[in-house]
This record gives sequence, C-alpha cells and structure tokens, in this order.
Amino acid sequence: MKDYSITNIKQILTIGREWQIYNFGHIENWKPATGLIEEMGELAHAILKKAQGIREYTNYTGTDFALLDALADATIYLAQYASMEKLQFPEVIGWKNNPYEHEHQLLFSAISDVGALLDPNRNEAPTKKQIHVDIILEMLSAIANIHGRELEELTVEVWNKTVAPRDWKTYPETGRPPK
Repeated sequence: MKDYSITNIKQILTIGREWQIYNFGHIENWKPATGLIEEMGELAHAILKKAQGIREYTNYTGTDFALLDALADATIYLAQYASMEKLQFPEVIGWKNNPYEHEHQLLFSAISDVGALLDPNRNEAPTKKQIHVDIILEMLSAIANIHGRELEELTVEVWNKTVAPRDWKTYPETGRPPK
C-alpha cells in the first residue's frame, strides 16, 4: 500500500482523499458527516468520563488518549466533509480567545455548529457553512489547547500513527494485518 503520511493538516484534503478512495472508493458526503457526529459523541464520552474520574486512558504524553483521539478524528472527518462540500480548510488552526470556562461548554458549542452545518433542512449558503466549519475547528482547537496540545499537530500525529497505515481494502476487519 502507498504511504499516506502527511506533514500538515491541509494535506488531509488531498492525501486523505487518496487514502479514502483507495480504502472505500468514492463516497457520498453523508459518510464523513456521520463520522464527524460519531467522533463528537466519542469526545463527549471522554469529557464526561474524565469529569467523573473514571476510565482514564493514557497514551499521548500522560493525557486522555480517548479524548485526544476523538479530537483528531473529528478534525479528519470535518476536513473530508469540508473538502467534499468545496469549503475551505484553514492552513493554521488555533484560537487564543476562549470565552468558555470549561471544556464541556466548548463541546456544546461545537456540537451546535455540527448540527447547523449538517442539517439538511437549513439549506445554507456555502459562506454560512464555512462559518460553521471555522467555529467547529476553533472549539476543537480550544479543547486541544486545554490539554496542552495544538489541534493541527495532534491531528497529523493521529493520522500518521493510526489512520494512514490502515488498509481496509486488504484487511476489512481491522485495517491491519493479523498479528
């Protein structure tokens, strides 16, 4: 299988698309949209369990693996969806003026914009959809910052370690050869 590694988040739009086509063929935009929803649920689950003090997974420099993995995966699905909708994906993701006190507030804001972005009854203009993409990225970035990470760096790391090496075409059960 080809090497689908990336060095920056913008490459998810091109190399990520090649990886997606190799593994799954051409797909409809509802599939990355559904993946985004799934990852927002995983992010909510990780934030809740962290707040409850249970199910801590450490892997990424002592912080919560499930939370950071969900942040990166949500960003990857959002990039795929944005690309398919011909929306822009910023070269640099970051947000320094977090108005929220707690990460669950950031999550709620991001989920609100995910709903607005994907609601088929809204039929919004691309400029309005772009605003939703930008806000979702800002919220995800702010959550990553709370955990001492930059969203772009985290997403590239997760892509290269977890996503890019998978070959779902050859190994449909796990994306990886049997051990």
